Amino acid sequence: MLFSLANKSAQNRLRFGYDTNPETVLRFATGVIGKVSCTIEEALPCIFPASRFGDEGTVRNNQIFTKLWPGRTRWATVQTTVPDTADVSHHPSVPDVNHLVECAPVGKESRRNVAEAVKTHDICLAAEISAGMGGP
Repeated sequence: MLFSLANKSAQNRLRFGYDTNPETVLRFATGVIGKVSCTIEEALPCIFPASRFGDEGTVRNNQIFTKLWPGRTRWATVQTTVPDTADVSHHPSVPDVNHLVECAPVGKESRRNVAEAVKTHDICLAAEISAGMGGP
């Protein structure tokens, strides 16, 4: 199941001809729920927030909270680079692109192959259609 809503700001100062604030909620076959949102017209620095919630713990950007560490009452912070700037050299997609470039000349199947791309595009198109219809 998937549904999306989207809009653009009332001012639309940059005169976008499309909705710039989409929000999509998905329920996977396993019952897991995912949410993806984006905005491209806000006045803020580049951010890439990511959260994974689970019944044994949660990861939020570079922070972890888990039942496996009894007695903790605060987030544990992992010292790492997070993709929160416009400099894409450290973004998560860089290793995938490098892997694809290494695979192509030798005819090796990349972990990001056409079948994966089709799944991703199917979800993106379903989200666009849902948003265009105003929801579910």
